[in-house]
Amino acid sequence: MSKLTREALAIICAVAFVVFALSACGCSVTSSSSGAGAGGSSENAVSSSASANTGSSSASSATGDASATSDNSKGASSSGVRKTVTTEYSGPAVVYKSVPTIPVETDIPESSILLFDESRYSGALRYDMEHGKIPLRCNIWSNEEGDLLSVDVVDPDQIVQIYNLLSKMTVVEKSDMSVLDSGYRLMFYLTNGWEVPYSFEDRNLLGTEDGNYIVQGGEELWGLVDQIQAEYRERAEARGLRNITVKERDEFILSYPSQAVPGDLVFVLTASVTDGSMHVSANGVEAKNWGDFCFTFTMPDADVKLESWFSSPSGGGWV
Repeated sequence: MSKLTREALAIICAVAFVVFALSACGCSVTSSSSGAGAGGSSENAVSSSASANTGSSSASSATGDASATSDNSKGASSSGVRKTVTTEYSGPAVVYKSVPTIPVETDIPESSILLFDESRYSGALRYDMEHGKIPLRCNIWSNEEGDLLSVDVVDPDQIVQIYNLLSKMTVVEKSDMSVLDSGYRLMFYLTNGWEVPYSFEDRNLLGTEDGNYIVQGGEELWGLVDQIQAEYRERAEARGLRNITVKERDEFILSYPSQAVPGDLVFVLTASVTDGSMHVSANGVEAKNWGDFCFTFTMPDADVKLESWFSSPSGGGWV
């Protein structure tokens, strides 16, 4: 046997051994054409992978576009938002258009104070209360034998409680009686800027433009008023009272308390404006704006001087 023949047999045996080994492993050997097909499959896989990556890239691009759109929308929406800064507030949670956790009374007696004198904007108060527009605050003012006390109630639940109890007070008859040494007032500040007051010469004597009327059913209301004022006195004794004044010749500020307890929320009412913006600050801290007429700030542990200013685009004005 020639050397060439021996080499050929060795190659054939080696190939046969490889085929046998692969068969034993459960594998198969493809032809060169099949190999080309496998190569095609590989190319298709790469192509599919590329397509998937392209799709992913497109999705990422779309997401990026959406994010950009979202960011642009945020920028567009935030551009009209007035920047304000407030101090820390640890009192009752107060949010413009707050939703109370207790229901508003709608079953009002026919002789209720709320139905007796429509000239007091009672209709507007009832409508707002029954449609979820809780007043921004209710001021409780009392002068019991010269002991003057004014408290702003800002907790929406307490405001609803006051309203519900007031609705149960009924008018009995007109009276010629007058009381000089004590007086009480409830003032609701509606979200549209209206003020709805109810004045009493004493706890059972409603004062109106045409005289005094005897009323009844106010025991629970005055009990709640006493409780709120007692809590206010405790805070005032513990923290003290600080004075609030307005800088000279400032005509924009219409209403504010003359004193407040540090940490309490203070309401400031201003002139409403058109085609511009109103701003209020207290000792350099800008108050939070809840609308065109209402600002709040947290009373610091110091006296406060309020300042307001009006900014307007060209041609703007205020009323």
